[in-house]
Amino acid sequence: LYRIHFTDALNRVEEDARSQRGARKHQLASGTSFTPVNGYDQYMIMQVFSEYLEAAKILGREDDEFVGQVAKLLPKVYRPRIGDDGRLMEWRLPFAEPRPGHRHISHVLGAYPGNQINLDEDADFRAAVRKTLETRLRHGGAATGWSRAWTIGIFARLSDAKEAYNNLIAILDRSTLDNLWDNHPPFQIDGNFGATAAVAEMLLHSHNDEIKLLPALPAEWQDGHIKGLRARGDYTVDIVWREGTLCQARITAGDNAAAGPVKVVYAGNALIAELTPGASTTIHWPSVSCLQSFKHSFRSFFHDTQKNLCRAFGLSSLAAIDVFSKLLCIYRRVHQMPSLRNISSASLHTTRSRPASESANVPLVVGAGTTTSKGSPSRNSTINQQASEANTPTRAFTVHP
Repeated sequence: LYRIHFTDALNRVEEDARSQRGARKHQLASGTSFTPVNGYDQYMIMQVFSEYLEAAKILGREDDEFVGQVAKLLPKVYRPRIGDDGRLMEWRLPFAEPRPGHRHISHVLGAYPGNQINLDEDADFRAAVRKTLETRLRHGGAATGWSRAWTIGIFARLSDAKEAYNNLIAILDRSTLDNLWDNHPPFQIDGNFGATAAVAEMLLHSHNDEIKLLPALPAEWQDGHIKGLRARGDYTVDIVWREGTLCQARITAGDNAAAGPVKVVYAGNALIAELTPGASTTIHWPSVSCLQSFKHSFRSFFHDTQKNLCRAFGLSSLAAIDVFSKLLCIYRRVHQMPSLRNISSASLHTTRSRPASESANVPLVVGAGTTTSKGSPSRNSTINQQASEANTPTRAFTVHP
């Protein structure tokens, strides 16, 4: 039944394209008798075609005749343009808007929740989407709950934490009833579901084949944590942050996740981790404030220990420093701690589900490493050697600061 409906839709697209007067040659467009080439329709077609082809690739059906037909048509589908005013065009022609503050922003579907507009790499269309949204808002747009929820989601996809937060407060103040139902008016569940999805979008992105942590974290959410966010590719993500900065994230690959590298991005820095179904990666990302707090605490501890050594054993300051350094070296060796100068800005620790026959106390991976400019691991070799001596299975990670 799905195939029949899809085929009918495909034929209708071709017929509409042939009937469009003034449409560009060799470009396919869907339209009705009163809406010539609507941007929403075009992005919906591209989204469905793209996802259909992706599903065919996963299922190994790329050689099917119908899949080939869709693959040939996709590049010919008309893509909405940027107008002379810098906004994303809602129609193929630059019609004047009788209501510039209308609640509908359907033609930005390609940016969110779709992914046909790459906001991370296409600066021109990113600016066009932002200007489209800002113009709507400036003229009184997003007056209903569901429209405001969509607005939050678009700003979250734009990684604009401030505007996403402001619009989240707006939907609570203006479009939420006392029982927390979304107020269209009257009640409409779209605003509740949409706002919830938008909050998830503020904390996690997973398009463009990467997992981006805290992409639109507002300044008002200084400390927090969230568990169970779902990322594309069958990954589950838990995040902890302090003082507005990521501290830790745990990424778990589900049974349907593909084995291979997973790109994780935070604040412009990327880490590449190899994951297999059932494996979990914990990312420790110490913030500047955390490091400063550690340095302050260590400095206080050092001075207190120095004074105590001087008082207890009558040592000079230099002798106390020498004793303290030796004690610290012994402690590091006993607990197998790395030197402070070798601690990287981010580290990974990975485990996986184990059969009952295996020891639950043996980690799959110990530690993490950095990569030099020539690509040679600076710490992985030592870590892998230590793990090998302990008969511990390992998986190497490459950290790209």
